[in-house]
Amino acid sequence: SEEMGQNPVECAIRVIEQCGDGVQMFCFLQDEEELDQIMLYPHTMVISDGAPAGGHKHPRYMGTFSHFLERFVKQQKKLTLEEAVDLGIDTILTSGQENGCLAGQKLLTELAEQADGRIDILIGSGVDASAIRELYPKVKTHSYHMSGKVTLGSEMEYRKEGVNMGLPSLSEFEIWRTSEEKIREAAEALQGFQKMQDGRK
Repeated sequence: SEEMGQNPVECAIRVIEQCGDGVQMFCFLQDEEELDQIMLYPHTMVISDGAPAGGHKHPRYMGTFSHFLERFVKQQKKLTLEEAVDLGIDTILTSGQENGCLAGQKLLTELAEQADGRIDILIGSGVDASAIRELYPKVKTHSYHMSGKVTLGSEMEYRKEGVNMGLPSLSEFEIWRTSEEKIREAAEALQGFQKMQDGRK
């Protein structure tokens, strides 16, 4: 930008205009303070590669921003919730910064109160019917993300311990499946609370 005699933003626009999709940029960021400054720069964009498809939003599309918001809004207080709303963010997928949503109930409650309906707090990690029954009356949000996962034995016939055909950290003798029963139980738990609310109206 100094060589072109322009400010950095104008310089970047001119380079893109001249070079089109041939423009490449390599960033090497190791300093946390520098990264924080970049993330809070007004022209920085927080994006996701989970694009909506078939009328549905991919979980990454809905949850990419949870760490960003929890870090800069809740923890460091460098970005206000109002600024997050202005950015157009409508959903935060979060467990309350814990390994499971029940353990994160305190932060989930605080986030939901602070959001006050302006941003949807989508509860994830460890969600099942029992978690919904525990959280629904206490946390001011009624959106839940779950896989309903169960672990089944693999039907693989040839097995040789110590020789991995995939990632060593993943068992080749187990498979994950979504349980119809778990999804049904969760739906029934939600519907039960909704019927109770409708009865009070």
